Amino acid sequence: MRTLMLLAVGFVMCIFPTASFAQQSASAAPPKPPAEMEQLKPIFAGTSECKGKNFASQFGPEHATRLTFTGSLELDGFWYVVQGAEKKTEANPTPGKFRAAFGYDPAAKKFVSIGIDNVGGRWMGTADTVSADKAVFTNTYTFNGTDLSVRDTYMPTGHVGEIQSGGEWKKADEESCTKK
Repeated sequence: MRTLMLLAVGFVMCIFPTASFAQQSASAAPPKPPAEMEQLKPIFAGTSECKGKNFASQFGPEHATRLTFTGSLELDGFWYVVQGAEKKTEANPTPGKFRAAFGYDPAAKKFVSIGIDNVGGRWMGTADTVSADKAVFTNTYTFNGTDLSVRDTYMPTGHVGEIQSGGEWKKADEESCTKK
């Protein structure tokens, strides 16, 4: 009998903190997306058709590219989710594809990016500021066990990707884009 009573008391003690937490959560207002997300809209919202080139690098020879990317505000307004894909051509037999998310971290007061691609690469980065015509993210790109410093400049009219090599930024790719 004593064991049963101890189990009942232990059970009740476990329930009270849970009930208290549930009451606090129910009365708290749900979080709202940061106002800064609006600054990403001109750059990432919608569909864009792009053309440009990938410059010669450790990823392959120089070649022309055509790319379509689409971005939308998702996850209750906290992230712009963007997906892109290059077109397969004779000059580009292994076209790049990616998925990325762009948001704002109010505690750090920085824009953030995370992404993955079709060659097993991934990245995380930040931008201190964003304007309607430009966002510059500095990222760590991890590919095949190696970390690279990369910088992506996004504009409503295009993109410039750079890799840091020998202390200098070198263009990896550049595209001009038109919103559909």
